Amino acid sequence: MRRSLTDLKDAFASELARIADWWVEHAPDAAQGGFVGQINMDNTPEPDAEKGVILNARILWTFSALARHDPAPRYRDMAERAYRYFTNHFIDRSHGGVYWSVSARGEPANRRKQTYAQGFAIYGLSAYFGLTGEDAALEEALAISEVVEARAYDSGHEGYFEAFAEDWSAIDDVRLSERDLDATKTMNTHLHILEAYTALVQVHRTARAEALLSKNIRLLADRFIAPRGTHQRLFFDDGWTSLSDEISFGHDIEASWLLHEALLVLNDTAITAQYLPAVRSLAQAVLKESLRVFDEGICELDEQTARPVRIYEWWCQAEAIVGFLNAWELTGDSAYLEAVMQVWSFIEAQVLDTERGEWHAYAGDVPADSNLGYKAGFWKGPYHNSRAMMEAVRRLDTLTWRTDRRDHNA
Repeated sequence: MRRSLTDLKDAFASELARIADWWVEHAPDAAQGGFVGQINMDNTPEPDAEKGVILNARILWTFSALARHDPAPRYRDMAERAYRYFTNHFIDRSHGGVYWSVSARGEPANRRKQTYAQGFAIYGLSAYFGLTGEDAALEEALAISEVVEARAYDSGHEGYFEAFAEDWSAIDDVRLSERDLDATKTMNTHLHILEAYTALVQVHRTARAEALLSKNIRLLADRFIAPRGTHQRLFFDDGWTSLSDEISFGHDIEASWLLHEALLVLNDTAITAQYLPAVRSLAQAVLKESLRVFDEGICELDEQTARPVRIYEWWCQAEAIVGFLNAWELTGDSAYLEAVMQVWSFIEAQVLDTERGEWHAYAGDVPADSNLGYKAGFWKGPYHNSRAMMEAVRRLDTLTWRTDRRDHNA
């Protein structure tokens, strides 16, 4: 077992370096600053593509976290480049918050305020503050948090409204993407607001930050995790009427470990006892209802039939690595470790682009109308897969050390 864990850790460390070096080589926009808005599957850039806030916030988070994990100068350089570009081009100095996109030249393009994007801005800026201690980064994160709480939070019914115009006034269509329902409150946004406040508390533990994290733990668990605790409900109206029975296995396994991380960071015994069962039940359902269906990776559900289909998105596989590893640490059930190994074997065989680097967006029965035919773009950055590798290496470092010490003391 110890050799297997060590080999697995080494494989994750190697893949982390491979992912990071691809982004260092291909992502910077030498001509116009920041990072290229889209890079095609053959690694050719689209120099005129808009630059999305999600991609840029995720690059900021990734290389800020990576530079703490590995002090290689090129990683810190990427974090600094990302911070400068993000704060100079995406932050709305008039109305607060961040724009959805800027042009290739860095001018505001889509000025809408998506609450989901504000969460990623807080997440990335918090990570950069954790790396550098630069007060301005923390001040930016706190300012975005305050405008979100003032303008996006529904004080009457709880929860965060999905989207707004540039000046935080109401808009008709609030969808995050074409794949989403036009719902005013969504799981995806709330999950990543929770993630953002977890990161903020890790670098700036104040009563205010802890209160926001506590509030968002309860919001996600009470409003979005279904009563049996096995799945999340995805879309709601203002008054919390559920609008869909759709299931997202990728988000369920991601929520399992992100909720657990939030509980650990908050460190409130009563809240942890209340919500820890949901952490376990979400992971267990994904193991049984998704991974065990085709015995490959984390699959998707057909929206019409609600039956599993052989469509595997890259990010679901990355989140499964962390989610199942977390479930194994939490429960000691070896089925979760076997799941980690199975998903990793699937990633190696089907998801890694061993010829050109990085990961393919899809594997399995790839949909013809896929809108993710790129290596980097609005919705595909280095965050899911590099974070999974960092988390896995960190956790396996601890686990192999414990195993070594136990054997030494025997």
